[in-house]
Order: sequence, then structure tokens, then C-alpha cells
Amino acid sequence: MPREHRNTLLHLVQFLTLVAVQSQSNKMGMSNLALIFAPSILRSSDLNPLLELSSIKARVEVVQILFNNLDRLEQLDVYKEVRRPAAN
Repeated sequence: MPREHRNTLLHLVQFLTLVAVQSQSNKMGMSNLALIFAPSILRSSDLNPLLELSSIKARVEVVQILFNNLDRLEQLDVYKEVRRPAAN
């Protein structure tokens, strides 16, 4: 994956993690965010909508793994140049 794409993915996961912290007020916890963003983050190259739907559960699980392992992702050498945004 190109560095720019990795950086964008990390920033997105960081931001969505901050959104999930506010789930009491916005009703968007990690599982809801993963369900909404998984089809975009892990888009299939197949244009068949039935195949898209059949793989959605696995893609949601992968995005949840990204959310749940943000601290580990940030420690990888490829992400050292990306800083975590400050929570308010």
C-alpha cells in the first residue's frame, strides 16, 4: 500500500476512534462505525452487488480489528511519521 494511503487510513481510524469515544451522545460506537465505513475502506474490486453483500461481515470485522488495534498500528515503523490527533 502506498505511504499516502497508509497515512490516510491511519488518520481515518484515529478520527473514527475519537468519534466512537463520544458514542454516548452520537450513538456511533465502534461497531456502528465499522459497519458504515467498512464497505468504503475495504471496497471489493468485484462490481457484483451480491458478492459485495456476501463479504460485508468479514470486512466489518477487519475494520473493527483496525479500530481495536490502533495503538499497535501507531507503533509500526510505517506509521511513525503520523501523529495521533489530540482528543478534546
